[in-house]
Amino acid sequence: MKESPLTQALNRINAGEFEYEYKSHTKPLREMNIREREQAIATRREMQELDGQMRTNCRTMLAELYGLVGHPKEQKVWDMAWDMGHASGWSEVAIQYDNLADLVL
Repeated sequence: MKESPLTQALNRINAGEFEYEYKSHTKPLREMNIREREQAIATRREMQELDGQMRTNCRTMLAELYGLVGHPKEQKVWDMAWDMGHASGWSEVAIQYDNLADLVL
């Protein structure tokens, strides 16, 4: 029996597919010298880029699992799922996507 898209998504999330090591600076910017501040800003940008990449990867995975690639409402499904779930983690985003995908399929 084939697993549901939600089960497949949760399995991938729980396997750590969207985890990464978050790097941050250890002291406030105002207490850093110029070199430390530049490094902290570069690290922040790197983490923002990586976070954006993980969001894109998760969205792509969900759209593929639910057959919504190219669907005119996929962007809205993703936006709403992200808004409702991201504070609780990737699994909650997937659960919200599952609930919303049913409305457009």
